[in-house]
Formats: sequence, structure tokens, C-alpha cells
Amino acid sequence: MARVMPSAAAPRVDRRRFLAVAWSTTAVLAAISLAGGSVAKYRWAALFLVPLIWIVYLLRERLALRPLHSALFAVAMLAHDLGAFGWYQRTVVGLQYDWLVHFFFGVVGGLIVANALQVRLGVRGFAAGLLTVPTVTGMGAVHEIVEAGSTALLGAETGMLHVGPEDPYDTQQDMLNNVLGSALALGLRRVGRGNGRTDQPQEEEEAGLRAQERAAR
Repeated sequence: MARVMPSAAAPRVDRRRFLAVAWSTTAVLAAISLAGGSVAKYRWAALFLVPLIWIVYLLRERLALRPLHSALFAVAMLAHDLGAFGWYQRTVVGLQYDWLVHFFFGVVGGLIVANALQVRLGVRGFAAGLLTVPTVTGMGAVHEIVEAGSTALLGAETGMLHVGPEDPYDTQQDMLNNVLGSALALGLRRVGRGNGRTDQPQEEEEAGLRAQERAAR
């Protein structure tokens, strides 16, 4: 079967998709900060979240991101920022919203890390699992440290760490949900391959698109 070479316009199409996600997410995050919400500690959240969106955009090639990964990451960031309206004090289908957000971050992080390991380093299978889950959990741990630092610096009312006798294991629960989410991401990738999807043609196409994009610069 003759291989269809990727169109030269494809990298520009993907770049527009990444930019559309980044700009639209930036606009919503800024709007949430300007609206204020009911939780004061999210007033300036956009100053921290928007740079993360653009850092991921700038690293899209190094991370071998696909537009779907970028969109899922944006959804996770927006779900987190709904805390401005008190969502972290709510439950959804009987589960704490906090658990669901950290679980979803684990899924998104797991998909991104596992894909990057495969495309960039050729790491697959069990080895990919051994690296993906600790990597995502480690990033979650860094987030928890930043939360604790913000609370130590700004105080409990403005800082991001949830503290209180009613939930003494908040940090441990967050990290557990990162573990479970990244494990689910690995399972989803395995199911996708088991349903007949092969990654090699996709990798070759992506490599060709990136080479054409670099040549066009």
C-alpha cells in the first residue's frame, strides 16, 4: 500500500489548534479572575495558571503533544479554576470535587507523559508504566509543595493549601488520585492499542510534520 505523505499545511493546522486552545483558555482564566468568584484565594490564580498554559504550548514539540492533549490539559486547568466559585467544597456523584480534579489531572498527565516517553525515547509497555506513574505523582507532589509554600507565605485564608481538622489527609488524597488517574491513562492507551490502533504510523507522520514545520521556519 502506498504511503500518503502528510500535507505541508498540516503543521500549520495543528499550530492553529494549539493556539486556539491556548488563547481561549487564557481568556476564560482571565475572566474568572476578573469576576472574582466567592473564594478570595483564586483572585490572582490567572497569574499562575496562564503561564502554565503557554509553557505547555511552547513545549508542545518536545513533549510530542497532540491537540487532544492540549485540550485535555486546558480542561483540567479550567476545572481547577472553578474553585473560585466554591466548587472544591462540593461533591459530584458522591465524590469530592477535589478528588475528581486531581484524578483528571492524573489522567491527562499520564496520557502526555506516556506518549512523550514512547515517541521521544521509545519507552513502551511495562517500563513506560514504571516511569509514567511516578513522574505524574512527582509533579503532583511539586504542586502540593507549592500549595504549602503559598499558605506559609500568604496565610490560610489566601494560600492554596487546604488545612483543617475535618480533612487532615488532603495532600495524601490528592496524590493518591494522581496515581489512580495516571494508571487509568496507561490502561486507556493499552485498550486503544488492543482495539487495533497502532502507534508507529502516527509517530512517523508526526515526525514528518515536525520536520516540515522546522524546514518552513
